[in-house]
Amino acid sequence: MKKALLIIGMMALVCAVAFAAENLISFGDMESGSTTSWMEEGSSLKYDKGKGIDGSTGLLVKNTEDWSGVGLDLTKILDRTKSYYIECWVKLYKAEKNPVKASITLEFRPDQLQGYGEDWESYGYVQTNIDLDYEERESTGNEIEVNATEYVKLSGVIRPEDMETLIDNHGVEITRPIVGVTCYFKIEPAKARRYWVDNVYIVEIPNV
Repeated sequence: MKKALLIIGMMALVCAVAFAAENLISFGDMESGSTTSWMEEGSSLKYDKGKGIDGSTGLLVKNTEDWSGVGLDLTKILDRTKSYYIECWVKLYKAEKNPVKASITLEFRPDQLQGYGEDWESYGYVQTNIDLDYEERESTGNEIEVNATEYVKLSGVIRPEDMETLIDNHGVEITRPIVGVTCYFKIEPAKARRYWVDNVYIVEIPNV
């Protein structure tokens, strides 16, 4: 019982610290900055006034490829020895009639691995899913269902142990320096599918 209460207390502390800390993404509310702050990953992006949460501005993402999403460069933000809380809110475009699954994924890119070619498919990198719904001590496997009726929150914690040993897409442990870290907000792949992203929030929290 004491252990359970301790865990609950620790998680409450993490959440309290997270919401008191400064957002590391200054343009995460979509009310300022330019769409060039985001990465078009097989998609087109535009700010859509009045379509965000509570009538604010949302980022409209239109997929152009099956692997589409919107990316955020965290290379200069993440310290792999620290922990971070991350959340975003997602809503499908009104034409989408059926709910789909959404995810947050981190991609780590090392400098060129010896023996691999320069094309992307041969490049050594690794993608890892963030442990969503961490406050409830439950990993959803990034199977968060979103719809066209209301914004749905995706949230999770990035911890040092998630970034310690990275195995690239060839099954080889990455020992070369990491030169890029990208966070992707994606929904189930489908060309021409549209959705809004709003209130992206990333803060440093204590390691637990």
